[in-house]
Amino acid sequence: MYWTEQITLLRDTPKKVQGVLEHHYTQVRTVYGERRSVKWAEFFAAEAAGTTLTAVFVLHADEYSGERVIEWNGNRYSVQRAYETGSTVELTVSDLAQPKGEAL
Repeated sequence: MYWTEQITLLRDTPKKVQGVLEHHYTQVRTVYGERRSVKWAEFFAAEAAGTTLTAVFVLHADEYSGERVIEWNGNRYSVQRAYETGSTVELTVSDLAQPKGEAL
């Protein structure tokens, strides 16, 4: 395995502002991991449920603390599933919608 991808783990702190839920993301830490493709069976099962999976990121399990949002290559992703496999954890993610004009 090549752990060459920098993945930033983010904490989501949502607030209600005038009745609208706004998400505020704060950086927790940056870790190294590997990006993989989503397996076809998992991809199509998620599509049937209305979710489009984008990628799978593999990290060291001791570096992941349940964060639900990650950032990679300037894009934010929502963690749909975290699957621990011994010393690693696989994060299956989907694209996270970002308001236009929001700076990363």
